[in-house]
Amino acid sequence: KGFDPGAGVMILSISASSRTNVWAGGQPINNSGDQNVFHFDGTSWQSIRSDPGNHVVLAVAPNDAWVFGLQTWHWNGARLTAVETPGGATPSAAWASGPNDVWAAAGEVGILHWDGSAWTVSAPGVSVQAIGGSSQSDVWAVGHGVFRFDPEARGPVTCAEIGATCTSLAACAPDAGHIADDSCPNASDVCCVNEQACSVLSSGPEPS
Repeated sequence: KGFDPGAGVMILSISASSRTNVWAGGQPINNSGDQNVFHFDGTSWQSIRSDPGNHVVLAVAPNDAWVFGLQTWHWNGARLTAVETPGGATPSAAWASGPNDVWAAAGEVGILHWDGSAWTVSAPGVSVQAIGGSSQSDVWAVGHGVFRFDPEARGPVTCAEIGATCTSLAACAPDAGHIADDSCPNASDVCCVNEQACSVLSSGPEPS
């Protein structure tokens, strides 16, 4: 069904979890003060909120939606409640696999994650413009690069774990490769990689 938010609003974001649960968010034009967050219940559109700034919306379920603007709001099926984000971050894009797995792009603050209780920074300082996925274990983000969440990741693989050796660059054999490795005790050492280590690297987990 057609929907006209009024001359004072430009719709910039839309999200739906079903044909009876659609959210739209926009930006007031020339500080009009017009309503700029709307909900469609399958029959008609209702105005939900009026705030300055842009609004990104994310529909998860009829009783679960998010509105991101100058502040972050959560919809419980009856009302919007303000929710704190790390550093007061204002996400510009969001995606969810379910109510306890919500991801959001929050500029220089990084990639945020909601686990059903609180927002935390999952990837500090990683600035992305869009985020999406197909399941809880398959989440992608793009911006200054392409990033994929690895649910099996447990931190960087160390030099010793791949069967390589921390040593000086000069001591690394001519037929061996080397990579910088922050886990080496001596900051000037490199991780001297032989053929065995290369096979571990090539078959290891995808980087997060």
